[in-house]
Amino acid sequence: MTELLTQLWANDFYRRVLLSGIVLLVILVTRRTLRFLLLSRLPDDSPHLHTIRSITNYALTFLGLVLLLGVWIQRVGDLSVAFGILGAGLAFA
Repeated sequence: MTELLTQLWANDFYRRVLLSGIVLLVILVTRRTLRFLLLSRLPDDSPHLHTIRSITNYALTFLGLVLLLGVWIQRVGDLSVAFGILGAGLAFA
């Protein structure tokens, strides 16, 4: 079993797939834990339930995408420069 995992980890594609699965699993567990911790403190008829669900969904989805981009893209620095230029272009528009 250890030899199989070593061989999988040695292959670059399989390592990225494994890391992607781990990232998705951690994001899923974190989302459920945060929702449970935050929503259990509010009454069932609170108007803030939808807001908390939306914020946790958007924030963790963004975090997951950034982490997945970090796993799959080798040159993340170039990507951040591209996002900066895109943001500056949108600001001027």
